[in-house]
Amino acid sequence: MTGDDRPMDRAAARGARNPIGRAFTILSWMAGRTDGPWGVRELAKGVGMSPSTVHRLLGLLEEEGLVRQEGPGGGYGLGTGFLRLAWTATGTHPVRTAALPHMRELVETSGETATFGLYDPVRQQTCVVAVVESDEPFRYVSTLNEWRDLHTGASGRAVMAFLPEAERAEVVRRTRLAPATEYTITRADELEHVLAEVRDRGYAFSQEERRLGGVGIAAPVFGPSGQVVGEVGVSVPAQRFAPDDRPRLADLVVACAARISQALGGS
Repeated sequence: MTGDDRPMDRAAARGARNPIGRAFTILSWMAGRTDGPWGVRELAKGVGMSPSTVHRLLGLLEEEGLVRQEGPGGGYGLGTGFLRLAWTATGTHPVRTAALPHMRELVETSGETATFGLYDPVRQQTCVVAVVESDEPFRYVSTLNEWRDLHTGASGRAVMAFLPEAERAEVVRRTRLAPATEYTITRADELEHVLAEVRDRGYAFSQEERRLGGVGIAAPVFGPSGQVVGEVGVSVPAQRFAPDDRPRLADLVVACAARISQALGGS
């Protein structure tokens, strides 16, 4: 089961306490999928609510332009009002703003594309919220607002390694360690061994595990309470990656992550 297919059990349970929470659960479910528009019953099944409740909330969201119906009797999709909010928030998010200066420095010193991802504990995935591209003519291109499973590469494992054991086990259970490429780690015992190495050295490394042709080095970013909130890393085209350069790149990434953590009030 992929991240886009799973019901948002925890979000639905939390949203059941108030109408705003229920509406947010519907919007979050829709935002996490690419196969819309959706009928009322499909939405209700996905978010764990009754069709009558979902239909009522969709009417309210449609009034605000947050969702739109594809013609009379058609399915529902996200509205332009929601997209405008999402685009605005992406550009002004305080965490993204705090990370960007350090990411630019990382690109300048490493020569490679830098990405910053935030961890969503509900989806148990990271989302790329900032990208600073390399000036190299042949460079790795990362997609902004891309959701990434934690087990499939350096960016996710930099976060997963520092999650509580029970949460790591839940990630394994939910994703079933589905492969993204032929090189993705798909055995739980092997993954746990690699995560222990990440904790020991302070960064994660992967080669063609999430996308063929890509090498990733990433380090965790911590928040004020010491919890892992995201990761920062560099992406390198596999054809241009020199294994001897790995220690230098890792040191730069770890130092960048430390600076971002400090800017967020973490350690």
